[in-house]
Amino acid sequence: MNIKDNVVNIKCNGSESTGFTFNSYCNKKSLVITSKHSVCDKRLNCNKLEIDKNSCRTCLYKSELLSININRKGNSYTIEDLHISEQSDIALLEIDKNDYLNLELLDDNNIQEYFFWYDSGDKRLLINSPDIPENGLIKYNIKSNTTVNLLTKEDELKGTSGSLVFKNSNNNFFPMAIITEDGEMNDIGAEILDSKLINEFNILANVNLFGKKSIETYTKNALEKLLEQSQKMSKEDIEYKQMLDTLKNFLTPRPVRNIIGLEAKLIEGERKDLIEDAMYLSNLFARKISSNQFSMTEEVISFHCLSKISSVFRQIVKPAIKEGKSNLEVDKLIYINIVSPIYDEISTVSVSYNHDILSGMLYFLTGKCHLRWKK
Repeated sequence: MNIKDNVVNIKCNGSESTGFTFNSYCNKKSLVITSKHSVCDKRLNCNKLEIDKNSCRTCLYKSELLSININRKGNSYTIEDLHISEQSDIALLEIDKNDYLNLELLDDNNIQEYFFWYDSGDKRLLINSPDIPENGLIKYNIKSNTTVNLLTKEDELKGTSGSLVFKNSNNNFFPMAIITEDGEMNDIGAEILDSKLINEFNILANVNLFGKKSIETYTKNALEKLLEQSQKMSKEDIEYKQMLDTLKNFLTPRPVRNIIGLEAKLIEGERKDLIEDAMYLSNLFARKISSNQFSMTEEVISFHCLSKISSVFRQIVKPAIKEGKSNLEVDKLIYINIVSPIYDEISTVSVSYNHDILSGMLYFLTGKCHLRWKK
């Protein structure tokens, strides 16, 4: 199947845009990705846009599903749910038709040209020279001749919002961004599909949105570099002993603090809703420790994960709790900033760790009084 066959036309309250259909990588749902303003039935009369052209990024308004029409050359799609990003101008719609196309991300900075289809796949635009993303926004230079049909740039690019930008590597197509605005001169603006945004939609739609493609120029993550460095050390090296001391500190109750246990800690933090799962997950990690004669690799992995969980919790999660963020917001911060990124690191070196084990580490640290949930 030609990938451009998955380009769809979106109509909402008199405006036309573009979207792209695909299957979540876990094959649980069929989806359409587009810009948020492409599915907004108030866009044509929005006062916020007159003040800030990027106001769609943080707008939380959700249109009625019946006001949105998705079709491809006469074939319509039934929309079952709509998810909107809290941080970008991107929307994700669940649809009824099964799709068999999975998409993978490719981290390859050597690719210099990109493109996207619009107008139900009948038109393609070649772009290049992207700026360095700033707060998720990126600008491309339009390489194609937009005046070849004697139309103005505005007329030629009508309906491009919501188009999915692709990288082409050996005739394999990898998503990169979503077109969101017609920029000045020869520019066109887009929202970059970064890990933070993808994790947000993974949570909202309860799916694994995209896979990841490995390339030969793969860059080792922090954990892989740490493991590589540790293999050059002996157990008598001072740095290695210091790492073990830090690991031992994480595995034992924190001195000075009143040790009251995991359940009491969560009650203190007004998170009774977490107690049952937290006790189970904490014990899951505790059993892994007790049943495992730690090899050097396991010591390094545990040291890295526990250190990162402790640090990120203090820097991001704890301030959110202090500010009175809702339980849902706090849990999302934990998943997006702790569980998901650490799993991405650890999955490249070990298959014995999963999301539950990593969550168990967080609750284990809570029970040992290294983390506090109190407001």
